[in-house]
Amino acid sequence: MQQADIIIATPETWDTISRRWRTRKALHQITVCIFDQLHLLSPTYEVVVSRSRLMQSELKDVTMPGKQAPRPIRMVGLACPIANGRDVAMWLGVSIEAGAYFNFSPSVRPTPIEKSVQCFDQFTRHARLLSMAKPAYNHVKKHFACEEDSEDGIKQAKAIIFVSDRKQARITALDFVTFATCDENSDQFKNASLMKDDEAILAKFTEISTKRCLEHGIGIIHDGLSKAEMTLMKQLFNDGAIRLLVVTQNFCWELSGLASNMVILMDVERYDGSEGRMVEYPIADVLQMEGLASRTLQTADG
Repeated sequence: MQQADIIIATPETWDTISRRWRTRKALHQITVCIFDQLHLLSPTYEVVVSRSRLMQSELKDVTMPGKQAPRPIRMVGLACPIANGRDVAMWLGVSIEAGAYFNFSPSVRPTPIEKSVQCFDQFTRHARLLSMAKPAYNHVKKHFACEEDSEDGIKQAKAIIFVSDRKQARITALDFVTFATCDENSDQFKNASLMKDDEAILAKFTEISTKRCLEHGIGIIHDGLSKAEMTLMKQLFNDGAIRLLVVTQNFCWELSGLASNMVILMDVERYDGSEGRMVEYPIADVLQMEGLASRTLQTADG
């Protein structure tokens, strides 16, 4: 570590390394600390940031060997939009008055996103989700029809649908299979030329409902899948073999590298067992889901 110029670590790893920072001289040479994804602040992450602030305070007047003057540690925090951004900035020691706190509006996106909201007057959650299925299918179908295919005839349009839990993910995916079959176009969400050796791919999944949906180009991601199954599902969607992905809300932060032309949020509430009631999605989760509808450098809008 003494010979390294840049150190990349997880909060847990850096917590272990920095606990004895007073006796580890290599840590005294740090001049910049960059904290990424501060919106995912955990207890360990909080300890790491607070310890770094302590290091910044105690080492600000210490001159390193070979240096002519002290070089205080610079703290940089990066996060998705959060409600208490100013509070987090002050916690990091950022001078708000000096203009060192930046809050970017949605207009700075490299690929603008068009947003639309459709209201449903059903009071109960079950009835509301039932009424959402058909309009969601119609929106996806209409959007796919407007997208152009590639020069080799491969359908490029893709969509991601977020639901609250595993049960609803299965129901929604099977509803889309039913609607597509009734339209006599059951393979509209599938690129058959990219879905080679269907039987071998389906054999890698254990759930019958997942296999049935994959046959029609619809993938499902929830906590009932194994890590290998989830990785394969993401790969199929990323390669374009399947064009529709139904994902539970708790996996919205684990879809790195995936992007689509369209994202649908079927309801913005989930059941919280610890509180015994329905709670709304955190605003950071909603913004993360919306961001997946932006295919930067690939399409003009999302």
